[in-house]
Amino acid sequence: MKPVRKLLLHELMALLGLMVAVSVALLWFGMQGTLDKQIEARTQESIVRLERDLRSNLLEAERSGRVAANWLEEGRIPLDQPTATEGILAPLLKESSSISSLIMVGGDGLGIALYPRAEGWTTLGLREVGNQVHRSLYREKGALLSPPRIDAVPVQFQDRPWFRAAQKTQIPRWVEPYPFLSAPDHGISYVAPVQNNQGIRRSVVCVDVLLDTLSRQVWETRPTPNAQALVCDEHMQVLVAPKDSGDQGHFLKPLGPDNFPLFQQLVSQWKTTGHGAQLIRLRHGGRNFAGRVMPMSGSRGLSWLVCLAVPEKDIQGNLKGLTAILLAVGLAFLALVAWRLRHLSRRIADPLALLARDAEGLGEGATPTPPDSSILEIRTLGLALQRAGHALEQESEMQIKLQHSQRLETVGTLTGGIAHDVNNQLAAIVGQLNLGREYLEPGHPAARRMEKAEEAAHHCAKMIKSLLGFSHRARPELESLDLNHLVHSTATLVERLLGGRIRLDLDLAPDLGPVRGDRVNLEQVLMNLAVNARDAMPQGGRLLVSTRPEARGEICLSVKDNGVGIPPEVLPKIFDPFFTTKEVGKGTGLGLSIVFSILEKLGGRIMVASEEGKGTTFTIYLPTK
Repeated sequence: MKPVRKLLLHELMALLGLMVAVSVALLWFGMQGTLDKQIEARTQESIVRLERDLRSNLLEAERSGRVAANWLEEGRIPLDQPTATEGILAPLLKESSSISSLIMVGGDGLGIALYPRAEGWTTLGLREVGNQVHRSLYREKGALLSPPRIDAVPVQFQDRPWFRAAQKTQIPRWVEPYPFLSAPDHGISYVAPVQNNQGIRRSVVCVDVLLDTLSRQVWETRPTPNAQALVCDEHMQVLVAPKDSGDQGHFLKPLGPDNFPLFQQLVSQWKTTGHGAQLIRLRHGGRNFAGRVMPMSGSRGLSWLVCLAVPEKDIQGNLKGLTAILLAVGLAFLALVAWRLRHLSRRIADPLALLARDAEGLGEGATPTPPDSSILEIRTLGLALQRAGHALEQESEMQIKLQHSQRLETVGTLTGGIAHDVNNQLAAIVGQLNLGREYLEPGHPAARRMEKAEEAAHHCAKMIKSLLGFSHRARPELESLDLNHLVHSTATLVERLLGGRIRLDLDLAPDLGPVRGDRVNLEQVLMNLAVNARDAMPQGGRLLVSTRPEARGEICLSVKDNGVGIPPEVLPKIFDPFFTTKEVGKGTGLGLSIVFSILEKLGGRIMVASEEGKGTTFTIYLPTK
């Protein structure tokens, strides 16, 4: 049998769940239609951009070749002066990042070859002797050679595809891809014949573009990281292969089932559809692809096909992400409504259960919090329980403060008596030292020893004076102090206390203002905290003492160690007199109590933060006025 509250809650949750399921189903089918449209638009836009960028790179090379041919025809390029020709053509070649080399051959057998490289230009002078062309190296990797170095291996331009094509054409055009002399490089050449007024061909300009360069430019234009692009010629030879298939191993290989089966399937379907521009859906390697094929136009002598295959998952990612977001929003709305219904059904039962638990905890010393309820009676009862808890808490705090005051009074009385007796004995020691010095001759070696003993006795007297201040029998003499100087002067004593296993580091803020305090008392504070830090690092460690200014007109002194730390249950008691966690005979429990009392008299305050196994930080705030 179910309570009415639970029955209503279950029925409303079932109804809301059904509504959300129907909404998600409608949203999913709507997204499928939107997804198909986005795949259509994205692939069309991507292949157009791919073809345009590829054609643009080739047009840049064409423009450079035509301009160079015009300059040669106008006589502006002296082929017999390679370095001067290099200076004329260098700005032209820098405009196109696709050009790998530019070769000019004149009718008189003179020529030049330029190779722009990242490490610097290489310039060759060409001279035809018989059927061979001898090369002279004028610049190598950007370094000018003087005199030029003669290449011992002549070449024959008549055997090169670009030279043969230039002999057969009257107009500039591209030459079909072929292996370059710098094997394993493959590329294409754009040749521009230069004719004289009689129509006799006298010079040729050749611009080379590496297929490797075109491949990298195509890879950078892919619409998604997993998209694959391929370019082939009219003979189905691969010119640009997908990125993950290798750079040069597939150049000029035939497109077929053994080489790039995905694109062989894509081109076959494209031919079947009548060379149309519609989207082609493929499945390869367990993945669905959206593909397109587009002929490249605008370059004389080239008849290329640009092929693109994009995993549908890459395009679906955004829409599926949007669907997931909408689904998450729907589920969040369902959860919000369910939470509101649950809150409404339990707005009375939950506050009453909370009141019962608070009333039980009140006897254990816990302070209850009034339940957040709009019901007046429940709210009034919660406030009454809270007032009762505050009264019990204040009573407990008063008892703790009373015990603390009684302990301090006991320590003060004991310390005052001891300090008084020790002070009397120190006065006798100082007097006897003064009398003993009168019996010594001036410059006697023992006089210096007695002066050191007298200084130690005076310093001990100052420490006793600080103990009298702790016992409320003497007030500290406040003065303006340089805290950084005090820390520096005390550091020597602190290092002796720490021993060789603990490193002392100082991080003192420059231009620190003066503090108002007592030098001896502050030295004692530092020494006590250093001793505690040393005991917390029995295996060695690091002690950091730092200073910094505070925004409230105070100066902060921090003492941080990386020792064993203080347990959370012990932390509230560390400033109590006679409280210690050390073994019997190794601690009195008065060090931190004296520190607390000194800072209270100086108008300062101390805070402690500790984590077991990581260390403890004591932060002291001292007034500046």
